[in-house]
Amino acid sequence: MKTINLTLIALIIILAFCLLYMNYFRKNAEDGAVVIVKDESFLSEFEVTNNEVHIYCVVSLKNNSSSSKEVKLAGNFEKEAENGLLKEDNLEAYFIEDNTNSVVIAGNSDIKYIEIEFVGEYAGNAALSNRMLPYIEVIEIK
Repeated sequence: MKTINLTLIALIIILAFCLLYMNYFRKNAEDGAVVIVKDESFLSEFEVTNNEVHIYCVVSLKNNSSSSKEVKLAGNFEKEAENGLLKEDNLEAYFIEDNTNSVVIAGNSDIKYIEIEFVGEYAGNAALSNRMLPYIEVIEIK
């Protein structure tokens, strides 16, 4: 009977350590992440001017870490390149209000509805494949 109780206690302790260990790594994996809040982000419009394609989006960013992060955004426009709108499929975003290609977001905070612009070389077909927000990668600088 004593052996069963000791075994049960040992299993409970091991299980508790495993849960704490998994929770620690899950929290640390999210800690440094600046993410796009997809339900608060959208593609607003596009235009072709002087052989350039200007694609405008509105995005919200959330910093899950406790420290400030400087980030850039890169958009994947593979379908637009395939369909002949753009000559290249990866474009860097410019933050319109700040007229820069990066933004600093404070720890544990968010930036809501910031306007960004992607600019690429026009390939000849003035049509978007769809009006969905492109895949946007968040690239941490500092």
